Amino acid sequence: IEGTLDSFFSLVDLILSLTGKNVTGELHCAINQPAVIFFYKGQLLHATVGEQSGEDALVEIFYQVDVKGDISYRFKDVPMESAPEDKRSIDISVEKLLFQVTVELDYRRKGSFS
Repeated sequence: IEGTLDSFFSLVDLILSLTGKNVTGELHCAINQPAVIFFYKGQLLHATVGEQSGEDALVEIFYQVDVKGDISYRFKDVPMESAPEDKRSIDISVEKLLFQVTVELDYRRKGSFS
């Protein structure tokens, strides 16, 4: 799967679609530094961008998509046995995580950082 993310909501839609399909793989986003969101059996497992990982990395990826728009992405299937299941840095449901990301982005838009 490849395409372009033009807003915060397009990334939300893509993540919800991937989690709903029970996929295992990597979502690569072309922002100003390497950004990858890992999925394992339809769950968000791990995210990295630059030196950040976990929820902080996911917030940064959403922020970059929201600010810049037109971010290209590519989803790469990964065989279950090759998935970094032991590298979990995200341990909450996708719904709760997306809510937290929304709150954090609101702070950033207003110039306040948590």
